[in-house]
Amino acid sequence: MDSVLQDFIVTWNYIYTGTPLALKKKVNESNFGSGLATRLTCIPLPSTNFEMLTREVSVDYESDERLKEWAYKLDRTKGELSLRKTIESFARLSEEFTAEDVMRCFSLHTIAAARTRANRFVKDGLAKKIDDSVKDGKRHATYKKTISLLF
Repeated sequence: MDSVLQDFIVTWNYIYTGTPLALKKKVNESNFGSGLATRLTCIPLPSTNFEMLTREVSVDYESDERLKEWAYKLDRTKGELSLRKTIESFARLSEEFTAEDVMRCFSLHTIAAARTRANRFVKDGLAKKIDDSVKDGKRHATYKKTISLLF
């Protein structure tokens, strides 16, 4: 027998997706002898009806910065993310809620943290502020959910 047939496990150190032009930039004459080409597998995908999206007319720099901030936070996070708890806590809020309700549903320790969370809901489009008044020298804001989470 000249060769043996058997299954073997392949561990990929690097997975790269892109266009043929991007692949040409990645594998070129300057790095051909580095050994990359001997460990490279190209899998052509069937053609699709892909069309480029139109560019946004205006750029929301604040939203982009929040995405970057979360990317860095997620990159440093290890273990299990507590997203399920956040979704369940948001679902416990009534349709109209106050910072005190946020404090109770999310088990927050300070009203300032609850106000910050409520303001984040407004920024992210999950709620809108429907009333903002001062009673007894304290600010009382009322919010209304703009979406309903189903799970």
